[in-house]
Amino acid sequence: METIEDLNQIDAIAKQVAAANLGSDSVKSVHSSQTLDSMGRDALRIVITLAPGVLSHVTGRAASTTMFELSKRLLEMGEECYRMSRGGLRPRPCSN
Repeated sequence: METIEDLNQIDAIAKQVAAANLGSDSVKSVHSSQTLDSMGRDALRIVITLAPGVLSHVTGRAASTTMFELSKRLLEMGEECYRMSRGGLRPRPCSN
């Protein structure tokens, strides 16, 4: 699982990616935490909280680009692979 330093780095990356795609004034906060997926495997939860009133201006393209770029940056960050699942990212062995 990730350390506090890893989670802080993930938060910073997620905030940077979200701000670039959704607008810096749109992102209120970012928080990542360790969790388990529905199969009981280690997982990573990233919550991006938007500022009030912003959601009506966020396009599907901007949201999906944010998820894609965040996934790409997490892959560049370390040893684990990440895939999107139900709107989230979870680590998986690179061979799968």
